[in-house]
Amino acid sequence: MWSSAVQLTIIGMGVVFFFLAFLVVAVNLLSVVTLRFFPEKPAAPEQPEINDNLIAAIIGAVTSKY
Repeated sequence: MWSSAVQLTIIGMGVVFFFLAFLVVAVNLLSVVTLRFFPEKPAAPEQPEINDNLIAAIIGAVTSKY
């Protein structure tokens, strides 16, 4: 009884291990193929900084209208 339980445990753990190893290889391969055909686009340019005086002027203009 114990031998069949140990055998089933080892087989189950082996199946899970090989499935996860296959999954890692498949994801890495998919990543390589995707980056080859769809390279990453350059980053968008940075937004200009907005100073506190500009924000205060915008808030003042909006609140004076309403």
